[in-house]
Amino acid sequence: MNTALTPFTYADLPVRVLDVDGEPWFVASDVAKILGYASAKDMTRRLDADEKGGRSVPTLGGVQTMTTISEPGLYVAVLGSQVPGAKDFKRWVTHEVLPQIRRTGAYSPAPLDPTSLEGIGQILAAGQAALERAVKAEARAEVSEARVEMIEHTKGFSIREFKKHYFPDVPEGVLNTLLYEKGLLINQRGTKQDKNGNPKDGPQHRHPSYSGNKYFFISWYIDEEKKTRHGSTLVRPGTPETELVAQLERWGLARNKAETQL
Repeated sequence: MNTALTPFTYADLPVRVLDVDGEPWFVASDVAKILGYASAKDMTRRLDADEKGGRSVPTLGGVQTMTTISEPGLYVAVLGSQVPGAKDFKRWVTHEVLPQIRRTGAYSPAPLDPTSLEGIGQILAAGQAALERAVKAEARAEVSEARVEMIEHTKGFSIREFKKHYFPDVPEGVLNTLLYEKGLLINQRGTKQDKNGNPKDGPQHRHPSYSGNKYFFISWYIDEEKKTRHGSTLVRPGTPETELVAQLERWGLARNKAETQL
């Protein structure tokens, strides 16, 4: 159930927030404008179904149904943004907007009479609700900050690491086969022959194809002992990462939903 809308302002732009069953939901068009997306639709198409939804929002023209995104959805949108100030916006939300909301225990609380039993009960209930939301928010923030840390301090991560995070229940062979069949990676095993003409494994495999370059790249390194050059295929972090997850889901892979259910 929605309560009153709470407007905030970031860099002279409005950021409207709704209370939906005790959780903050942000008006998607407001966030998209700040994060540099062409439209709210471009931003929300990479979000999971439980990270976005239509809500009734009071506007100058009356109540309208608008697309909103959850707090986890906001973090995913920030990670996909190419705007240099996206990280500053996320920090503003986590350090100013959400704390201000949670200090009151509600978005627009009506004045309470602290001398009445009803008022005391409402204050205690609001405090308990605020504490519960803060605990959940801290858990979600830890997950989101871990992903930001990985993106900001690494240039990429292995396909195995990618699978363990997003698709832990999918066998590795199933993921590899799908990537081969869809032409994103090239299976180079079995493409060479020994002196008797029998097929044998090539020295490389799982390297990106032309179409796969959007999501993968090769990180080259030198084996100093053998003086040989090798390449590891890594997933491009950020927007390519989230787009790859969405594409694999469309192809039928079941994603790990744990990080969005905290």
